[in-house]
Amino acid sequence: MGKTDELHKLLNSERTKRGLKPARWNQKLWHGCKSHCNYMLSTKRLVHASINTIPNGGECICGGKGKHSPQTIVKSWMNSPGHKALILSPSIRSHAVAITYGKYGTYATWRGSKDTINKSPKFVKWRHQKSSSSPWTKLGWLILASIVIYILFFSGLVCTG
Repeated sequence: MGKTDELHKLLNSERTKRGLKPARWNQKLWHGCKSHCNYMLSTKRLVHASINTIPNGGECICGGKGKHSPQTIVKSWMNSPGHKALILSPSIRSHAVAITYGKYGTYATWRGSKDTINKSPKFVKWRHQKSSSSPWTKLGWLILASIVIYILFFSGLVCTG
């Protein structure tokens, strides 16, 4: 079994343990996941895809120095409330995942869709929303997020979703 198949089965195992239906494999989403993993590996950056390429079910990414197993990646996503909520959403009907290993580390991408696999996935439309919070609040969250990412990255594995 390849690493991608193993990751797919582990994620569906997490779904079925909680009484959810397994998500069906979506080959169209897989092409985007694989391409995005390769992009992150080549740029050595953990970044989300363009908003126009993320399907309506969401995207989770994970990466870090070293070689990380599918079990480690799934554990990281399940230990993160945001990732867990996306992956275990009852509205997810199909999904895909890809994992890439290289000189600069391991990168993984998961994408879910609320659509059936026979349709092209619908993508999120970006809507600008005005925020009532002060710039200092935003700055505080940005600093906190930067510190957490810095700590996690140097511990070996970082996930974001």
